[in-house]
Amino acid sequence: MKIRKDLTLEYGVRFSKMTNNVEGNGLGSVFVPETYDPRRGAFVDEENRYLNCVRCAELGQVDDNLVDSRPLFVVPRLNVAWDIEGDGGLILRGGAGLFYNRPIGNAQYNVFSIPPYARAISVTAIDRLPPGFDCLTYDSLRHIDPLSRLGTQGATTLSPDSIDYPRYLTGSLSLGTRLPWRQFLEVGHVGTVGRHLLNLRRINVIDEGALLSGTLGNADLSVPVNRVALATDALNPLRPFPALGDVSYWEYNGTSNYHALQATLSRQTGGRFQYFLAYTFSKALGLWSNESQAVDPFDERNRSYGVLPYDRTHVLTASMTGRCRTSRTATTASSRAC
Repeated sequence: MKIRKDLTLEYGVRFSKMTNNVEGNGLGSVFVPETYDPRRGAFVDEENRYLNCVRCAELGQVDDNLVDSRPLFVVPRLNVAWDIEGDGGLILRGGAGLFYNRPIGNAQYNVFSIPPYARAISVTAIDRLPPGFDCLTYDSLRHIDPLSRLGTQGATTLSPDSIDYPRYLTGSLSLGTRLPWRQFLEVGHVGTVGRHLLNLRRINVIDEGALLSGTLGNADLSVPVNRVALATDALNPLRPFPALGDVSYWEYNGTSNYHALQATLSRQTGGRFQYFLAYTFSKALGLWSNESQAVDPFDERNRSYGVLPYDRTHVLTASMTGRCRTSRTATTASSRAC
């Protein structure tokens, strides 16, 4: 929309509706910490089907949807261009937009990847072996009763207290000016801010510093190699939920920040020589680099937030083209000079 001859404004809004993934057979489940019963083991029933602290949709303990439906998202856009001097010699451009996104499917799919719908156990070389075997091999492994290792069961589910929607705010502001010899220089700022991004956090972790001193069994914890060699069975009693193994939550606490200074110098005319130079000085910051990499469970803001692996501080690109001139001689042979 033309506000004035030298001022153009574009604006708009979109409406977006994103549905949740729902397990159609009612087999969803979610880990609810306040329901943990310390008097029980890993399971709460004699058949060893239902994990301690896990609420299941098939038992009517939670709704099939597990989380509320997403609302109708309002997604605005705004762009402006101002010819400051009215002759195209000095131009100010800017724009901003809000975007929503759906999380990766694993945040929903994991809700039926735990007992009674799936089981996973772990066995290490220092675990109790069957009689007649002194080391863990493929032969001895088949003699181990998997039901004896059910205490290593873990869970990865949605967090009932952290349900939100990933969103990104992008914006740019630049100033361009004409230079002699038909050149154009433009310098601006480009940024993208991400909030409520999906992240993974382990919650069944031992208190920070608990293994730095003292003894655990016959292990002197002041010796680093002893701490590394501790078996899962020895560590579990120190966890908040000692009957279980690794428990993780999908949450929406992730953040990302990208800011860049961008400069371009170009000469794009009908002449024989054209070029385009672009330089970007930027920084990409955030919580790790992907959702499946768990953040620090004690201090995610200071220990997990930082420069992302795919950050590229300096980027320079250049391109140029030249037209060839054709001339004919008296003998009809042609030659080209660029």
